Order: sequence, then structure tokens, then C-alpha cells
Amino acid sequence: GVGGISRIDLICYFLLIVDVAVWQTTKNSLLALHLSVLADLIAFMPTLVKTWRQPFSETAQFFVYGAVGAPLNIVANGQYTYGVLLFPVYLAVAIIFEVGLIKYRQKITA
Repeated sequence: GVGGISRIDLICYFLLIVDVAVWQTTKNSLLALHLSVLADLIAFMPTLVKTWRQPFSETAQFFVYGAVGAPLNIVANGQYTYGVLLFPVYLAVAIIFEVGLIKYRQKITA
């Protein structure tokens, strides 16, 4: 991080609080899983915004390791149910998107 709190940070914090409150109220584990994915996506937004604005502040290689780790998590678990696959698949897709954004923005702003 670069420090400080921006408007998008405050929006993300608010949405995360709403997600956790809904999860705690319902006690539904599948809903909690979906809210965890949503919460992670919300928390990832500032990274995407920063990458868009300052593409050379991120390193694609760092994210590539995460993209490799997510499928390895699936294989290591050995179960292929919706509940097991959702978060690692989402994570791999989000990270691959971030890597593409880094490469694209670095190419057009170089």
C-alpha cells in the first residue's frame, strides 16, 4: 500500500461491514462463502484502481504466483464441489485479470 484513506477505501470498508453483518445475521455458510468472495472482490478494487492509475507500481510476477497457487489449492484439497472450488477459481480469475491489467497499462503508458 501507499498509505492514506481515499474515498474508494471508505466505500470498500462500508461494503465489507454490510457483508459481514448480513453473514452474521443469517448464519448461512453458503451465503457466507458468497459474501467472502464479494468481500474479497470489494477489497481488491483499490488494487485495480491503483494499477490503472499507476501501472508501474505493481509487479505482474507477484500476482502470477497467486494465480498459480489458486489451482494448486484445488488440487491439494482433492474435492471438486462448488463450495470448495468457488473461492480459488474466483481468486485465479481476479489475479489473471490483474496481471492482464498490469501488462496492458504498462504497455500503453510506457
